[in-house]
Amino acid sequence: MGTKNQATVWIVVAALLGLLLGCVGGIVIGGVAGYALFRSSPTPVAPQPFEFRIEPTPPAPVVPDLRPMPTVPLLRGGALITQVVPQSPAERAGLQVGDMITAWNGVELSDVPLAEHIVRYAPGDQVTLTVWRANRELQVKVTLGTHPDRAGAPWIGIYYQQLPGGRPFEQPAP
Repeated sequence: MGTKNQATVWIVVAALLGLLLGCVGGIVIGGVAGYALFRSSPTPVAPQPFEFRIEPTPPAPVVPDLRPMPTVPLLRGGALITQVVPQSPAERAGLQVGDMITAWNGVELSDVPLAEHIVRYAPGDQVTLTVWRANRELQVKVTLGTHPDRAGAPWIGIYYQQLPGGRPFEQPAP
């Protein structure tokens, strides 16, 4: 019986040795294959430092509550101010969100859009805007600035919605 036990021990030892050699061989072959694949791949580019930039984008238009606004400027047409840029010529002149610009230096905006008026002037020029605010018409003087993104271009510093108009309107008697 001693020979049979010895044979069983040798079979178990041989199986363990075979298993061990198979694992070691797999590790060596996997390592060599990984190294070969790494060496044949293109040279990796050194990571560049991350640059965080915020691109200026116009915010979503803020549409003010128009219920208290009279229908007169809506029928005349004009530019409804949806945002005033902080520290802009418009803010310095006192323009506000909800103001309706109806004329530029006496020319109705129903005839020519506001953007076309602005580009005809230069930074430093002073213009008079006719503005509807809180059921009354105001004359606001604005000195145009230089556009922050376009050197030499005139800038007023508002976001607006151009509203159509141009129909004659008579305000009904109270």
